[in-house]
Amino acid sequence: MTNTAETFACLVTPSQPGGIAVIQVSGPKALSVFQGEFQGKRQVSNPGRLYYGLLYENSQKTPPPIDEILLSLSTKESSFTGEPLLEINCHGGDAIINAIFQLLESKGVFRVPPEKILERAEQNEKLRKLEKSALGHLLESKTELSARVFTYQFNGVLREELESIIKLTSLSSEKALSRVKDLAKTSALSQALLYPKTIVFAGHPNAGKSTLLNLFFGRERVLVDATPGTTRDAITSFISIRGIPFCLTDTAGLRQTKDVIESMGIELTYEMLEKADEILWIIDASLPPDEKSLSLYQTELPHCQVGLNKIDQKTSYLEEYRKIFPQAFSFSALTGEGVLQMEELWLKDVLPLIKEGTFPVIFGEENILRLEKARECLEGKREDEAEQEIREILR
Repeated sequence: MTNTAETFACLVTPSQPGGIAVIQVSGPKALSVFQGEFQGKRQVSNPGRLYYGLLYENSQKTPPPIDEILLSLSTKESSFTGEPLLEINCHGGDAIINAIFQLLESKGVFRVPPEKILERAEQNEKLRKLEKSALGHLLESKTELSARVFTYQFNGVLREELESIIKLTSLSSEKALSRVKDLAKTSALSQALLYPKTIVFAGHPNAGKSTLLNLFFGRERVLVDATPGTTRDAITSFISIRGIPFCLTDTAGLRQTKDVIESMGIELTYEMLEKADEILWIIDASLPPDEKSLSLYQTELPHCQVGLNKIDQKTSYLEEYRKIFPQAFSFSALTGEGVLQMEELWLKDVLPLIKEGTFPVIFGEENILRLEKARECLEGKREDEAEQEIREILR
């Protein structure tokens, strides 16, 4: 069990260069830990206010500063841990984060895993179920957008919206219903953040599947070679597109082969296709349409997305392919041309919701189902039942 006399610190957001990192310090020393090293326009004193300034490695404020930071303080009465709490917003990246933790450790503040913050909150019985769930998702966030969304839900924007809807049910069921419908739409964002879609790249050998995967990662994570059959195993990696995580899988090219190892890779490809949320069938549009290839697509993968690759080669077959696949999009895995259209297709369900992440977002399977029941109750003019469903979410 954590010693409640200790002051500890943990990183509660992903470490991402170019992003914002959040470090939380909880315990008796939290509110005074940076008294000498922080330089701002105002003295850090009053909880509930934000303080912007520079953080230095020592009280003499020897330049250069560690970083520009934003501090916020909470008393033990208002803190979710039940102790004095300091929140540090700094630039992401390991160098800055490590320097801040080194300074904290020199002050006797222990660095702990993020799970400890939940443990401390539970010990002091300060965290309700909805906020506890949001904090759990925040600590597991893999992208800055995810961290931002769940930070705001943890800080109460979802609770405030649900409480506001409850008040509306007795005043105007139509307005309450409209707010419930708007909130229900946000489930697409929480689901996308919590359960990344698996997109499998499929197609014939040398169609450009590995080159496309490398384009998304900005480096050659996959061996690219002009010899058909180079990729003999499924290669899976996670990426973030506009803050939404995706699982991309490159697979062995589909063709008839006598090579035993390549055949095993092709067999694995079919297994991955069965598990995929979406399939991108990649066609080498620099080659003429092949009846055998088209037959394979039509029998095996008739409902997948089709991408016409290698448009950088100014192929004369592109229009022919577009007649066969009118819904296909064209791109170049080599130059990146047309890839934005591909990303927008994958993001179509959440694109209108990708904002600053400061609005209420419904999350959790049980909560989403209860909100749906509340909608049905309001449509049936059963306001009392709708209110009860929403109160269950707020528990």
